[in-house]
Amino acid sequence: MSMQSAALSVCGAMILLGMLGALVREKDQAMRFALRIFFLLALAAPFLGGIEWDSFSEEIEMSGKTVDQAAQEQLLSAAERLLKQKAEELLKKEGITPAGIEFSLHTDEDGSIMITGLTVTAAPGALRETASASGILVQAFGITPEIREQREEKKAGDGE
Repeated sequence: MSMQSAALSVCGAMILLGMLGALVREKDQAMRFALRIFFLLALAAPFLGGIEWDSFSEEIEMSGKTVDQAAQEQLLSAAERLLKQKAEELLKKEGITPAGIEFSLHTDEDGSIMITGLTVTAAPGALRETASASGILVQAFGITPEIREQREEKKAGDGE
């Protein structure tokens, strides 16, 4: 930090401190104490070098993701969760409880999210009922779902 920018930041802090001090009542000791701490920090900040935000950004990038990538993953996860919840509600209205619903999503260059795939896993023996509801899902999401039947796991004592 150059001497000129340090002087400007101290002057700006003093102006802000003066305005806040004029607004605080004399009896409000806690606020006066907070203003004194702010004053001391404003004086010490140019000598301490401030916070290095570049190191924070480097830590995120070292994890293999940029802030934009991490935010995009969070957005896709939230969108998938909301779509799954909506699909479950639509199927529940029809009296169908699927064993699972999975959406495949894609983000375009302009940031829009597109549904590229929808897979509904029907409970064992409920394939026909689930398949009959595919029209509702097509109407709601604009994509034809792939419907699979959940396989029953064989028990250890079945003999096969």
